[in-house]
Amino acid sequence: MIIAERNEVPREDQEIADPEQFVRQQLLEWTLAGGVSMSKVDDLLKRLKPVHPNLPLSYKTLVQTPKHIHVADCGNGSMWYYGIVPQLSRQLGHDYFVHHNEVLIDVNIDSLPIFDQGRKTNFVPILGRLADSSEVFIIGIFCGNGSDPQNMDVFLADYVEEVNMLRSNGFVFENIAYNFDVRHYILDQKARASVKCVKGVRGYFCCEKCTVRGVDYMQRMCLLDQNCVLRTDESLVDMAASLMMPKREHYDDDETDEHVIGVSPLFKCENRLVSKFRLDSMHLVYKGVFLRWLDFLWNGRGAYSLSPQKKAEISDTLNSFRHYCPSDFNRKPFAIKSVKLKATELRRILLYDGIVLFKKLDHNLYKNFLLLHCGIFILCSPTLCAILNDEANDFLRSFVTHAEEIFGTEFIVYNVHSLVHLALECKEHGALDGFGAFPFENCLGGIKQRIFSRSKPLQEMAKREIERSRRPKKFNPPERQLQMPCLNDENEPVAGPQFKKIVVKGATLATKGPDSCCEMTDGSVVQVQNIIAAENGTIIVGKKFSRTMDFYEYPIPSSLLGIRKVSDLLACSTYWTPEDVKNKCYLLPLNDNEYVSVPLLHCT
Repeated sequence: MIIAERNEVPREDQEIADPEQFVRQQLLEWTLAGGVSMSKVDDLLKRLKPVHPNLPLSYKTLVQTPKHIHVADCGNGSMWYYGIVPQLSRQLGHDYFVHHNEVLIDVNIDSLPIFDQGRKTNFVPILGRLADSSEVFIIGIFCGNGSDPQNMDVFLADYVEEVNMLRSNGFVFENIAYNFDVRHYILDQKARASVKCVKGVRGYFCCEKCTVRGVDYMQRMCLLDQNCVLRTDESLVDMAASLMMPKREHYDDDETDEHVIGVSPLFKCENRLVSKFRLDSMHLVYKGVFLRWLDFLWNGRGAYSLSPQKKAEISDTLNSFRHYCPSDFNRKPFAIKSVKLKATELRRILLYDGIVLFKKLDHNLYKNFLLLHCGIFILCSPTLCAILNDEANDFLRSFVTHAEEIFGTEFIVYNVHSLVHLALECKEHGALDGFGAFPFENCLGGIKQRIFSRSKPLQEMAKREIERSRRPKKFNPPERQLQMPCLNDENEPVAGPQFKKIVVKGATLATKGPDSCCEMTDGSVVQVQNIIAAENGTIIVGKKFSRTMDFYEYPIPSSLLGIRKVSDLLACSTYWTPEDVKNKCYLLPLNDNEYVSVPLLHCT
């Protein structure tokens, strides 16, 4: 007798050992997947009860909703703490410990307004994820009336206690204790300042990575010096100690000590409050520096502000890229109505669209953009980040210097200054996207969608998360390499079934449309024409662009980054294997016969 694997719907030729248990398990999976109300589940259970008498009559019984949620008073709000251990217990299994001998997590804290209208309610979740995993889990949530927690000691008390316990005892799996640690704290600047008890962006000593003293200019705190002494974990500990013991001789001079304004509760479980706190690319680079750069152009700041005609031209050009944008991007290009764009859109424009989009801007502006583009492009690539880190550092420092000349001193605020520390972050901790806040931001959106109660939103969220955490981890089968079989082309000399799509290095290549371009290991840029499951292995049939050259020369030849201007697609086909594919590419149009090929960074 064949029994279906856990969490998988059996095939038609499989036999189910316990139909009643199977129906209940499938209903539970379907309910916990979300998108269906409790009343609908209750109604379905009542309809199925005559045929399946062992089914419960209500949603709460089916998913075992807890009756009581412990919520602690947190001064100006309430705190529900679920914990790290129950979430890790659900996620971790034998497959993890086969490849890992320790448990590392990343931690995020951010503020989330729950209701758009009426009563103002703020959630401040503590989120976690396993290192190198995209699945985010909830550790605890603070709920306040339109404000963040004012008492950080109370807010972080349970977290600090649990981290200390796990560090001392390890995470126990099948009677074996594995070392536990927090790898990164990934927060935006406001949250970092609150948690670390240091100056915010309006403070003279607000930089978390160096001792630069800001200049108050045009109601902005501008950080102009790029070569100040770097902060260390020891210096931060010493500055915090000097607040508790004013008469003690401490690490640095009195001015530098103004960076610290209190003693962080994290010192009770963590003494590396400089080296473990990351400069997050989503808030710092995309929604920070690049959005500011666009805003200065779009909203008429300085001599380089764009005319309405130039704005319309850029907007129309961006909209035309929509038909060339690969499926890897969730948000396709569209005409710009406002520069208040989403972080994913800003990232796509900075790394891909912008090199063509801004080509016709003033020469100095375009060169300034290319400095930022090249620096961030290198740091986002796991390959380039390792070999061109020093170049990226030079480009970003030059961008800050040139931006001050173009836009004025007021442009060099906290986010812009922090670019000078970004290359060192990546040298020590890997590619920029490895410690970005995008996965956590997606989780915040999911939290907001699961809240309906205005009277007790924290208790409701706690119940939904406890229900979800009881759901067994789902093991998805590996994605099929060959997809969408099609009618064979009779003119194709290679025998074998033909397909429209193939998955290579986690990216999907197709025989038509914007997903058809890739770069091969020999440097050829190819448009895929056919995919064949031949007798001796999979064959990719493609046509090469005969002419390739650098698209830009400043500040580095673009071909060193894999970015090329291509033209003249050959008429004859060439045959490749999936192992020959180096990267999937985004093919941006220049004119009828010329394109710019940009490798997708998640494939490099």
